Amino acid sequence: MGESWEISLDPDFPSRTLDGVPLADVLRADPAHYLGREARVGRTGTALLLKWLDAAERLSLQIHPRDGDPALAPLESGKPEAWYVVERTPGAGLYIGYRVGVGESEIRHAIDAGNSLEPLLQFVAVEPGDFFVIEAGTPHAIGEGVFVVEPQHVVPGRHGVTYRYWDWGRRYDKAGRASADGAPRELHLEAALRVTDWSCAGADWLAGVRFRAGRAALGGAMCVEPLGGPGAPVSSDHLAVWRVAGTGEAALPETDTLRGITLLEGEVEVENAGGAVRLVAGQTAVVPAAAQSVRIQGRGAHGVLASVVVVDGRP
Repeated sequence: MGESWEISLDPDFPSRTLDGVPLADVLRADPAHYLGREARVGRTGTALLLKWLDAAERLSLQIHPRDGDPALAPLESGKPEAWYVVERTPGAGLYIGYRVGVGESEIRHAIDAGNSLEPLLQFVAVEPGDFFVIEAGTPHAIGEGVFVVEPQHVVPGRHGVTYRYWDWGRRYDKAGRASADGAPRELHLEAALRVTDWSCAGADWLAGVRFRAGRAALGGAMCVEPLGGPGAPVSSDHLAVWRVAGTGEAALPETDTLRGITLLEGEVEVENAGGAVRLVAGQTAVVPAAAQSVRIQGRGAHGVLASVVVVDGRP
């Protein structure tokens, strides 16, 4: 398992600048400059959490509650997220939602009987460039052999809540290593069932949460292509996500929010009247909300640009 928290204000996994300064401190020093609309709803940090995940084995089956769920503690939030598939081994895929007709009774029966939930899950084989929005209430798991960029929305100062349905029957020793003589991970079945949206099933539903952008064309003209968000191929009320790919110059979208750009291949220069920053594969940068008329110059570039969606008046 490889996991990197590229943009994070989580105190346990904080992002830092090249000079070693915590990103949270940078944003807190000038929220209006860095956060724009987020600052105007009272935030001193961004809700954007950006990760890389490279799954050598299947992750546990998880689900997230909605923001404002009455069971959330004061310092907890939901965690809407999205997946952009960077690479996959042949035949690999994701588990998203249940099969049509599966309900709470079928899940309880399988768990009580000690049976696998896999026959009840909707498995989706993926290709590079596939994009998915995972809203609250959607059971989901990343399959083995899949590498994704994962933008998430977590209310600043709170912990995004994950309920674990099932962990493929695995057991672990006290050091966290797989062991047949160990104990299973803690599950949260009752909480998971309570927040499940049972309409997350079937081909028609899947078509509404997936966009197949195809493999990035590194040699083509530089393009900043919308994937998810308001008015994008896949709608989201919480995240706006674009793919950056190609060679040449293009403009970044104007958002009045902090934008995070993480580069997977090639190199880019991100610039406006205030200066320029060069990124190479494996690096991530934040673009302040106040930085307008921003352009990128790419050479064989492939990356993901992400921001949160903010409705004025919503904390």
